Formats: sequence, structure tokens, C-alpha cells
Amino acid sequence: MFVLVMQFLWLWIDELVGKGLGTKVITELLIYQSTTLIPLALPISILLSCIMTFGNLGQHYEMVAMKAAGIPLRKIMMPIFIFCILLSVLAFYIANVVVPDSVLKSKMLLYDVQQKKPAFNIKEGIFYNGIESFSIKVGKKSDDGKHIEDIMIYDHSSNKGLTGLVVAEKGIMEMSADTSYLFFTLFNGCRYEELENKESHNTLPFDRTEFRKQEIILDLTGFKLSRSNEELFKNNYQMLNINELDDESDSIKKEIEIHKANLKNNLVSFFHIYDTINQRREPDTKVFSKSNILENFSKQDRLKMINNALNSARTIKGISSFNISETEMSEEYLRKIYMEWHRKFTLSFACIIFFFIGAPFGTIIRKGGLGMPMVSAVIIFVLYYIIMVMGEKFAKEGVMTPIVGTWLASFIMIPLGAFLTYKASIDSNLFNVDAYIKFFIKIKNIFKKEGK
Repeated sequence: MFVLVMQFLWLWIDELVGKGLGTKVITELLIYQSTTLIPLALPISILLSCIMTFGNLGQHYEMVAMKAAGIPLRKIMMPIFIFCILLSVLAFYIANVVVPDSVLKSKMLLYDVQQKKPAFNIKEGIFYNGIESFSIKVGKKSDDGKHIEDIMIYDHSSNKGLTGLVVAEKGIMEMSADTSYLFFTLFNGCRYEELENKESHNTLPFDRTEFRKQEIILDLTGFKLSRSNEELFKNNYQMLNINELDDESDSIKKEIEIHKANLKNNLVSFFHIYDTINQRREPDTKVFSKSNILENFSKQDRLKMINNALNSARTIKGISSFNISETEMSEEYLRKIYMEWHRKFTLSFACIIFFFIGAPFGTIIRKGGLGMPMVSAVIIFVLYYIIMVMGEKFAKEGVMTPIVGTWLASFIMIPLGAFLTYKASIDSNLFNVDAYIKFFIKIKNIFKKEGK
């Protein structure tokens, strides 16, 4: 879980840093994201723990002692197998009930974080343009961040350019208790304002006002994290459970049928044999004296018929392109719905698959700890994940059906688990280097004898 969460942080680090997000927001985001990663973290956790557990049993000859006592491997694996089934049921419940709500809240919070402005931070000697309609420059700031010197505040809130400027020698900069407003208390300065004659629209000279003390209040509500309405994000297929996915798939199927029916109905009216000025004739080749149909009409009628045909063809092309595009988008979304439906089962079923890979694999390699088991588990899981991603990509593009693309990794891993379980049950030296050396030596001796 830690590795998967760190991957998420590295992916979104640019959006999270520099926006003044509180500990509560970061913690809430990590909790939601961790919940969505549980179905993916459980299979690799089972794989690693099974390799470590059975590897330790083999390394300390406890597995040998149990087999010598007449206990077969299937009975040794049975308690952990039952526990893995319970974990797979739990993984399915989380994927079907908990994850959709967590994905909804996580996506919504990420969207709000992306829309949030960077944290308010005025630096010395640099114009700050983060506050809408104002540009602020501070020459020097004290260590406490409140007392400032050489202040310049440009005001362009009138949307007519920089019509106002405030310059002061020193001042005090403070935020309100709820960080909604920024208060400037300026001392010994001038205010310049450009005036405009409303009658002639001619610009007059600046209005210059000196002051000993002046207060300016700026609105900072735009820097707060505003939470969006959940209803705006709720209809995405990733945020639906199995029953909701079934209902959504039925709706998409109906939309596809409507698109196809509209395409057929809209095109039928454009197909006819020929049409003279305002009179449609029944298609009868006996009426024509010439084999080329157009030659039976006058030049004016021929031009009109050709123009009508071209306009009809353009209209047909536009209608067809629109309906085909809508149908393809609906079919692609339908494939995603089917994939999401099957994914809730595949990740749960992966817990059982990885048990039948990890337990016999640990029995065969007879290595416990975090070294060899960790490396082996990562390699196997990366292989599974690559196949899973490839299958889902092919399913999205329509190369495979959603059920085949989503279950492709499981179909490939099941024979591997069966093979390892069989090898472990007969105490095969599958990863014993000495056994392979002896095997190749035998083959070498056979070739030597045939050569003689």
C-alpha cells in the first residue's frame, strides 16, 4: 500500500505542492486514494506473504517434517486457502461498495485541488499577480512577514488598464482570522488615479493624493479550496457498483439502438431514382429512350438533378458521420462499463490465483525473509499487471471483447499456479541449480556416446 500511495503522490506532486493545502486535506486525499488501492494491493500482499510463509517453512525444514508425518501439501495449504477466499470476498465487497464512493470523493477532491490557486506568497522585489485585478510589489519584508517597506500596488479592477497606483514607504500586511481578506495598513505614501471625462472620453492628468495612513482590503476568497458538488461527478462508470453498472449498460444499449434507428430513418428519405422539377416519377426503364438516364432530360433539368443529388449526398454524409461518431462513442463507453464490471471480480479472483502461485513457489524455493520473496513477488506481479493493462487496452480499442481483455491476465496466470502447485506437491527441484547441472551433464554424456 505504501508503494502504491507513493506512486500516486509522485504522479500528482505538481498539483499538490505550493497551494497551501492543510494537513486535513492531504490526509483526506490519501485516505480516499488508499481505499481505492486496496483491491490492487491485496493480491500482491497475498503473493508476498505466501512466498515468505511457505519459504520460511521450507527453509527451517518444517515443511519436510510435516510431509514426513504424512500431511500432504494440500492439507497444509487448506487453512490459508480458506483465509484467502475470505480475503477475496472482502476485496470484492470493497471494490463493489467502498471503492466507487472513494473514487468519487478522491476525483472530486483532486479536481478542486487542481482548480485552487497557488498559496498566497508575496516575495521581496517581485511583482505578485496572484490576486485578481491587483499587482503588488514589496521592496523588503521583516522576519515576521507583517512589516513591509517600499510598497507599490497597481489597481486595474476597472478593466480599463492600470488606472490606479498606490505607493508607500512602509506598512503592515495582515490576514483576517479566516484568511479570507488581506489588510494593508500603509504609511507615508501617495495615491495616483487616472481620471476620465465621461462626455468626451478624453483622459485627464492623474489625480495625486498624499496620505500619512491608508488602509486597503483585498479579497482572498479565491485562494480557498472550494468543494464541488458530488452530483457533478457521480455518473462516471468508475463510481458505480455492479447494479448501477448494469442499469447504465442498459441505458447505453438503448442509446446505441436509437442512433442506429435515427441513421436509418434519416437516410431513407434521400434515396430515390430521379426527381424532375417538382414531380417524382416511378422507376420504369421503359420510359427512357436512351440508356443514359440523364440524356433523357433537358440540360436545365440535368443540372438541377445533379445539384439535388450533390446536396443530398452532402447531407447524407453529414448525418452518417454524426450518427456513426455518436454510436462509436457510446460503444466505447459501453466497453468501459463492461470492463469495470468484470474488474470488480478479476482483482478479487487474483487473490486466489496468487495464493496458488505464492504458496507452492515458496515451498519450492525454500527461502524466507524479505529478500528472495520480495524480488520474486514483484516480478510475478509486474508480469501480471503488464498483461492486465495490455488486455484492458485491447478491450478499450475493440480488439478484444471486454471479458477476454479483462480476464486475460487471470487466464495466463491460472496455468502457472496449477503448474507450480503440481511441482510443489511432488517435491520437484524446479529451482535447484544442481539438478539442472546434472540434467545437462546427462545430455552431454548421451551425445558423447552417440558420437563414439
